[in-house]
Amino acid sequence: MKYRLAWTCAAWVVVSLLISLTAEGGEGQADLDKAIQLRIEAKTLQQLSEVASLCESAIKKGLDSDSETLAKQMLTVALHGRTQQLAEAIFGKAQPNPQWPLLRRILLIDLDKLLKYDDSRVEAYLLVAKLQILPNGDRAKARSAVDKVVVLLKKNADNKLLAEALRIRSNLRQTDSARLADLNQSIDLDPENVDSLEMRAVYYRRKGEFKKAVDDLKRVLDRQPDNVNIRLAVAETLLRIDQFDEALRQINQVLVKGPAIAALALRGQLYARQDKTKEAIADLDKVLQQVPGDLAARMLRAQLYYTEGRNALAAEDIALVRKARPDVPQAQALDALIQAAQDNLKEAIDIMQTLVKSDPKEIIWQLQLATLFNANDQPEKAIALYTDVLKSSPDQADANRGRADAYLSIGKHKEAIADYNVAIKTRPDDVNILNNLAWVLATSPDTNVRDGKRAIELARKACKNTEYQLSYVLSTLAAAYAETGDFQSAVKWARKAVELADDSIRDHVDKELKSYEKKQPWREQKDAKPAKPKAGKSTDKPTAESPKS
Repeated sequence: MKYRLAWTCAAWVVVSLLISLTAEGGEGQADLDKAIQLRIEAKTLQQLSEVASLCESAIKKGLDSDSETLAKQMLTVALHGRTQQLAEAIFGKAQPNPQWPLLRRILLIDLDKLLKYDDSRVEAYLLVAKLQILPNGDRAKARSAVDKVVVLLKKNADNKLLAEALRIRSNLRQTDSARLADLNQSIDLDPENVDSLEMRAVYYRRKGEFKKAVDDLKRVLDRQPDNVNIRLAVAETLLRIDQFDEALRQINQVLVKGPAIAALALRGQLYARQDKTKEAIADLDKVLQQVPGDLAARMLRAQLYYTEGRNALAAEDIALVRKARPDVPQAQALDALIQAAQDNLKEAIDIMQTLVKSDPKEIIWQLQLATLFNANDQPEKAIALYTDVLKSSPDQADANRGRADAYLSIGKHKEAIADYNVAIKTRPDDVNILNNLAWVLATSPDTNVRDGKRAIELARKACKNTEYQLSYVLSTLAAAYAETGDFQSAVKWARKAVELADDSIRDHVDKELKSYEKKQPWREQKDAKPAKPKAGKSTDKPTAESPKS
C-alpha cells in the first residue's frame, strides 16, 4: 500500500491549517474549510457523511493543487470511517442488522467512491469482496476485488489480510483443487485463523475425508475450548467414522455444563448407532419434551420404537412427522414399514406406491414395495418389480433375494435357485439367503434342482451364524440331512427345531420331524405356498434422516 491514514485529530488540525493558510484559494475552498472544522470532531455516521459531502463539493467546485490533495485525503478518510461503521452493523455482530441489504448498497457506493480516489486501499477491496459474496451479491465483482487484494498484498505482504483474502477467494473458486489450495495457503499464512480452519473442515466433510475434518475442527477447539458448536461438530464428524467413544466424550463435555438440546439429540443418534435403544430413546424423550417440533428427533424415536416392536408408539411419532412434513420421503417409507408391522399391509402398499410414483428411479422404494407385495401374498407383482430393478442393476442382491423368495412362494424352484445363487455371491453370510437356498435345494420336488450335499453346507453355515438358536434354520439343516439319507442327523436337528419353535411354526416343524422318523425326506409342493417361513424376521431397519428444513 502507498499509505494507511491513521492521523490524530491534532495532526489533521496542523496540516489542514497550514494548507488553508497557504492556499491560493478556489471556489471550493469555503466548503473545504467547513469540512476541516467538522472533521476535527466528526465521529458519527452523519458527521462523517457531511465531511465527505463537503470534500466532494469542494473538489467539484475547484481547488488549488495542495487543497485538492488535502480534500481527497480527507474524503477517503471520512469514507473509510463511514464504511467501517456500516460494516460493523453487518459483520460485527452475531445477528446482523435486519436492514443489511440496504446497508450493503450504501456501503458499496461509498467503497466505489473511496477506491476512485485511492485504488490502493486493501481493506476497501476486501470489504467489497465480503459484501458481494453475501446472498444476492455479484460473485464476479467479489472475485475481481479479492484478486486485486491478493495482487496488492504480494507487493506489501500482510499475512493476516492475505490469509483472509485467500479464504474469501476459496469460496469463489470453480474447482475443488483450487478451493483447497487457497485454504491451505490461508492457513499457512495465518495458522490462528479459525475461519479458514472451519472452512477447510467443511470442505473435508463434503469430500468424505472425515479424519482430516476432525483434525481441523480440533485445532479450532484448541483456540476456542468453550465453542459448543465446534465441539458438537467434532462429535458429529467422529460419529461418521464410528469413533463412538471419542464422540461421546465430546458430547458429554458439553452436557456436563448443563442440558443442551443439540447435544442430547446428537447423543441420541450415537446411542441409536450403537443399538443402545433404551439410552437413545431416553435422550430423545428429553429433546422432545423441550422441543416437541424437532422432527428429526421424533422420526429417529419412531424408528427406534419400530426396531423394538413398539409399533403403536412408533405410529404416533411418525404420524406427527408426516402431519408437519408430508413431503419427506424417509418419513413416508418408515410409516409404510410401521403400517406393515401392524398388519396394515394395504395402507403400507398405498404409501410405498405413492413414493415409487414420485421417484420411479429410486431403487430403495421399489425394493420395499416389492417386499410388501411378497408379504401381502402378491408374489407376481413383487416379481415384476424386482425384475424392473434387476434390468438396471443386475447384481442388486436385495432384488435377487426378494425375487427368489417370490419365486419360491409360487413353486418356481429353478428360478428361485438361480436368483439365490446370484445374491449369495455378494451376501455370502446372509442367514436368510443361506437358509432359503438350502431349503429349496433340500426339499424341492424337482430332482434336477435338489442338491443335498450343498444344502447341508449352506444350512450349517446359517446355523453357525445364528448360534444354532433359530428353529426354522435348524429345520432346514434337518431337511438337508434327510435329503442325503442321514435320517439320524435329520431327527436330531428336527427335535431341536421343535424345542425352539414358537407357536407360528411348531406344528409344521413337528410334521417334518415325524417324516424323518419314518425315514422320509421332506418335499415342498411345487405349486403351493410354503407351509413354514423360509426367512426369519428381518433385522434390516430403515435409517431415519433429518427432514429438510
